[in-house]
Amino acid sequence: MDKAEQYEWSSYSARVGLASCHWLDEPDTFRALAGFQQMRVEAYRRFVEEQTSTQSDELIRSAISSNKLTGGNKFVDEIENRIGIRVKARKPGRPTSEK
Repeated sequence: MDKAEQYEWSSYSARVGLASCHWLDEPDTFRALAGFQQMRVEAYRRFVEEQTSTQSDELIRSAISSNKLTGGNKFVDEIENRIGIRVKARKPGRPTSEK
């Protein structure tokens, strides 16, 4: 898969308006991208399209490979309902600082 919107469990499509999702919240970090919704969407698209790999990216890859979700309780509850099993959860969003 080459595009973020092709990943089944990604919130990307809903965040940029390609899909509707009733349970997806809008975290402060997303709202902080810009003052207006369309500007936030464009900033998020640019961020996702960046090709550089950071320590945060490696942390997210590690969470995915160890079956730990990165998200809030609402997100974890919905995923558990969809797949029918309990999953491990981490704190929402990316870490606040990179080492």
